[in-house]
Amino acid sequence: MTVGSAITASGLLPSDPLCGTFVAMAQKIWTDLGRARMLGINRGEETITDNFLLDVQSAHPAEVATFQFTKPEESVTGADWEWWLTNGREWVGLLIQAKVLKAKANLYSSIKHKVRGRPQIDILLDQANLKGIPALYFLYNHSLLTFPKLSWNCHSTPPQLEQLGCTVAFAAAVKPLIKQGGVGISTLGPVSVPLRCLVCCRGFAGSSDDPSLPRRADGIVRFLAERAASADARFDVPGLRYDPPAYVRELISAPIEDRQRVIEQVRAEVGPIGSLVVIKDRS
Repeated sequence: MTVGSAITASGLLPSDPLCGTFVAMAQKIWTDLGRARMLGINRGEETITDNFLLDVQSAHPAEVATFQFTKPEESVTGADWEWWLTNGREWVGLLIQAKVLKAKANLYSSIKHKVRGRPQIDILLDQANLKGIPALYFLYNHSLLTFPKLSWNCHSTPPQLEQLGCTVAFAAAVKPLIKQGGVGISTLGPVSVPLRCLVCCRGFAGSSDDPSLPRRADGIVRFLAERAASADARFDVPGLRYDPPAYVRELISAPIEDRQRVIEQVRAEVGPIGSLVVIKDRS
């Protein structure tokens, strides 16, 4: 498996390296969790996330910039990552919490985690609202279930089991589904899409023949919000913006040898997250 593998199906960008990397990452997560399951090894969200960041940054050193903040404060907001996707003209921000599917129970047991008695998901949603960006879950998966018991909501390709290694869900739509004991892949599958849809799928990005990275991601977030909507619940999605927060500009303009100083300088403004990631369209 190579991270630069091309995607040729209708509805996907045919030769975008970033798309190929995200396809490979989902497959790697599925495979690694499956091997760990066979060996009786537990792989937590933090380990998978750190490996994900390293692999994506290594594959795209010119397009991806990763800024690591201290981890313990994640319990305050519930956020692992803050992402900013851009083509240099438009930006979309995402606040992301990762959860791993527990093998035996087939549940995201930690999704009901509480911080000082308050549900972590409420803290995540509040912080995303303050920042004016959507909150998402990245769900790390391996399951012995197969289709059709598992959901496939990508409209660009036929079902591919390994691409469910990482799926994406709109956090506000997850909240009503959380129950005592956690939520399973069968429950969240219908309101999730494969990870690659964030960067690969162009079918929800409007009328442009060649939609930008931020427009592709924005279209998928809106699709997730609309898919989970009902007569009793509608979900607002912040739109594209022409400038990121000032702290993002400060971070990406800092020389690499000066990054740690700038991270400390903007820490209070960024808030308690694990890492901030900026991904720029190659175009």
